Amino acid sequence: MDILHQLGIDPKVILIQIIGFLILFAVLKKFLFGKVGELLSSRQKEIKDNQAQIERQKEDTQKLKEEYEKHLAKIEEEIRERIAQSIKEGQEDKEEIIQEAREEARKVMEKAKEQIEIEKEKAKVELHKEVANLALLAASKVIGETLDEATHRRLINDFIEGIEELPS
Repeated sequence: MDILHQLGIDPKVILIQIIGFLILFAVLKKFLFGKVGELLSSRQKEIKDNQAQIERQKEDTQKLKEEYEKHLAKIEEEIRERIAQSIKEGQEDKEEIIQEAREEARKVMEKAKEQIEIEKEKAKVELHKEVANLALLAASKVIGETLDEATHRRLINDFIEGIEELPS
């Protein structure tokens, strides 16, 4: 104890300081450490909850991204299918138009052939009439007399039959 006095240390003061420290520690433990511990626990729980929420949001975002990519792929596939369908329909329409044009051209050609045949027959009839008239006129001049109607007709018909028998 003398040594403590020589050093300027009073054991009573040290004892009072130790008791004060223990009282302060007990008070701090009861009022402050509990609150600080609760505050730290609360903050730690809040951080964990935030991290869990961030993870859930990341998962949700990833799911949305995957759904969006699937939807986008589906839309692109539908677009490709529609384009292919449009091309196919265009080809079918083209073929149909070509077929209709060919059919129309065939009908026009048939009609033209029929018209040519009709005109040809008309020309033959006219030619027969003209030849008959010319033959009758020539025969009248050669004979030098006028024929009666019945003889006239008979001569014309004989002449026409003779012409029809000739190769065309």
